[in-house]
Amino acid sequence: MNKEGGNEESMARTVVNPATRTVLVLSISALGACTATSKSTQDQFPAKGAYDQAVGESGLGIHFVPVKGGSGVDSFYMSDHEVDWDVFDAFVFDLEELPVKGSPEAETRPTRPYMLVDRGFGHAGYPAISMSRRGAEAFCLWLSQESGRSYRLPTTAEWSHACKLGKVPTASMTDYAWYDLNADWTTHPVGTRAPDALGLHDMHGNAAEWAVDDNGNGVVMGGSFLSSIEELGCSSSQPETSDWNESDPQIPRSVWWLADGPFIGFRVVSNANS
Repeated sequence: MNKEGGNEESMARTVVNPATRTVLVLSISALGACTATSKSTQDQFPAKGAYDQAVGESGLGIHFVPVKGGSGVDSFYMSDHEVDWDVFDAFVFDLEELPVKGSPEAETRPTRPYMLVDRGFGHAGYPAISMSRRGAEAFCLWLSQESGRSYRLPTTAEWSHACKLGKVPTASMTDYAWYDLNADWTTHPVGTRAPDALGLHDMHGNAAEWAVDDNGNGVVMGGSFLSSIEELGCSSSQPETSDWNESDPQIPRSVWWLADGPFIGFRVVSNANS
């Protein structure tokens, strides 16, 4: 049973990508939203180059940059910064009203948060934060359905690989990252620090980012505005823990929002041949 009283094993949604006939399966029990199988593209540079993905009918877009494969990682595309509130709001408020807790829609869409999820840090242009892994993966599924292209969270191997290719020098970290030394205990607008060698912003600091490890578990990568410089490495990660929602007063606790995770956000990736 899930925390909202549903049978997780029975909650699976299958979506067919009309452009590629790729089958996407959202399995809540495995937290495998927006995953897709692909042929190996190791060491092949994505042919398409950077591109912009429209976000529904919002007039907004997400910019994706190509990441060349290697070291056991296939080539892929990665959003150039964390998903911001402008884009996440387009997903959350796509319906005229947010789903009511306990309704069928509440199994696949975030319910109305009881708290100020941006924590007063800032909204327009700021990284979306405080969402659970399930909330981040639901966004991926929605974007996939809206666009006809498969989107998902990165694996830890993909995230680390892209970070290493970015070649951010530790000695110049303040030019590239918002962290405990310069963030003043708050997130900052995305893309306001220098891009790395791939053209990616905020891989270090600002909001820690959801990824999926080899065992299918959720972790957050890269550190946040609260992190020390030692916690901003390309392999730095924190495993998902119930502590991130410990103070949620709701019974059952929300599966969409994290009462104690104001430092957690995400970015999305797409397979090179999606």
